[in-house]
Amino acid sequence: MVVKGSGDLTGSILDCSTDTVTLSGTYRYTETGFVNQLPDGRWFSHGTLSFNLKGVVGTGASGTSYRVMGATHLGYSFFFGSASPGIDVEHSTETWNLAPSGGGKPLNFRENFGFVVTPSGSTTLVDHGSSDCS
Repeated sequence: MVVKGSGDLTGSILDCSTDTVTLSGTYRYTETGFVNQLPDGRWFSHGTLSFNLKGVVGTGASGTSYRVMGATHLGYSFFFGSASPGIDVEHSTETWNLAPSGGGKPLNFRENFGFVVTPSGSTTLVDHGSSDCS
């Protein structure tokens, strides 16, 4: 299964150690996932999520213009179904850089988050985790 889409980050704010950056623009994502039933009746899902932030820019409170660089790739895998041993918790980290348009040191953004998959296969984001922008 391949799912493609986009999201709008306009108005999102990153509070970095040296600047507060307001983002604007659209990112693209692709999810590739696979589901297989195992001989014991459980189901196993695995795949990747890729985020391309090429269309996102930012403006700092300092007046600095930033271009968001890089792409983020996340992998996941979990079991579900009536024979599943229980809840599965997944953790992921995304990182990207904000390059100032006039040159200089880029800001580095890192975010941790986790989600829970129940035996029925439902997924819930449970921890947006820590974010760091320096």
